[in-house]
Parts: sequence; C-alpha cells; structure tokens
Amino acid sequence: VAIEVDAVMVAHLQRHFESSNVTILHRDILDVDFAELGNEFGVSRWPIIGNLPYVISSRVAMNLVAQARSIARATIMVQREVGERYLAPPGSRDYGLLSVLLQATGSLSRGFRVGPGAFRPQPRIESIVLTWISDPPPDMAIQPLITTVKAAFAQRRKQLRNALRGIPGASDDVIATACAQVGIDLSARAETLGAVEFIALADAFQSLGVFSERTA
Repeated sequence: VAIEVDAVMVAHLQRHFESSNVTILHRDILDVDFAELGNEFGVSRWPIIGNLPYVISSRVAMNLVAQARSIARATIMVQREVGERYLAPPGSRDYGLLSVLLQATGSLSRGFRVGPGAFRPQPRIESIVLTWISDPPPDMAIQPLITTVKAAFAQRRKQLRNALRGIPGASDDVIATACAQVGIDLSARAETLGAVEFIALADAFQSLGVFSERTA
C-alpha cells in the first residue's frame, strides 16, 4: 500500500504499478488512521517506509507515535538535523518533544546519511535514514504521555512546576503531588528528564484524575 497526496504523482504511480499488487491511495498521510486502514487490508500492525516531506516530517512522526499500537516499525528518511534531534539523549541541546516520544514508545536507531547528490534536483541539506521499532508497553496511555511531554517542552526553559501548568486540569497541588510520587524535582527542566521519567510522570497525572480516561 502506497500513500500519496499529490494527484499527479498518484496518477503516475497507478500507471507504473498497474499490473502489480501495489495499491495506491490518494490520501494525506497526516489524516490516515492506521487501525482503520489495517481493518481494510487485513493488517494488524503496519511496517512503514517513507521519505518524509521535510516540512511536515515532525508532524508525521507525531502521528506515528499517537498510533504506535497500529505500527510495527517505521524506516523513514528525514533532514539530518531533524533526525539528530529525534536521536538526542536527555540533557543535550537537541533533546526535545519527539526525542522523548519516539524513545518512550519504542526504540530508535540511526541508519545512514544520504547526501544531496542522491536527489534531483539536489537540495542544500543532508538527509538521514532512521528506524523506529514501535513497542509501547501494554499499559502505556499514549495520549496522556503526549500531552505531558508537550506541556513540559512548550516552555523548555521554565521549571517543571511552571511548564506543567500547560496540562489542562493540572493545578499546582496536582503537579507537586505527581512529581513527588515519581521522585521528580519541581525545579527540574524538561530536557533533564529521560523517557522513563516522563512515562512515570504521565502515569502519575493519570492516577490523579487529570486525564478523564485512559487512552491507549
């Protein structure tokens, strides 16, 4: 199954693969529900390969994380600087929202670089191929995790006691209780927390009733 948003390219691909078992879907990858698509094609968890459009690569990656239970693995090509941010460890300058989420919901590994000479016309940037093995724990509530990490990094220079106020329903008392439950200092900043700590923090907010229901 190939997904393409450009109508001209869809027509070209349909002609090229006319006599094959490849199905070309004229859809926007950002709008695809992989569970629903799996029901349509009899696939429980999708292996994904793609050269992600660089202007929306992070939005696509976020969509993959949100639907991690319907995805087995994804091998993607992105702009090298973006890929390095995804791979960044806690405490580094590049560590951020998708670093946490991709590492929390699976394992991310570096493949290889792709130089400008591999493209026509040649871009002014380098690319990198990454592989993400989706493996969220069965009891992980993915959407609460996304909400928690987004709030923490929305104002990354602020201490968690202030940044986490961005979570709807999280009062100062709830934030303090959640952090205390998992041993996180309220004065810490988002870039100092690892994926495991963010998972624990999201679970703490969940247990305190911040999120209305457990979202798988």
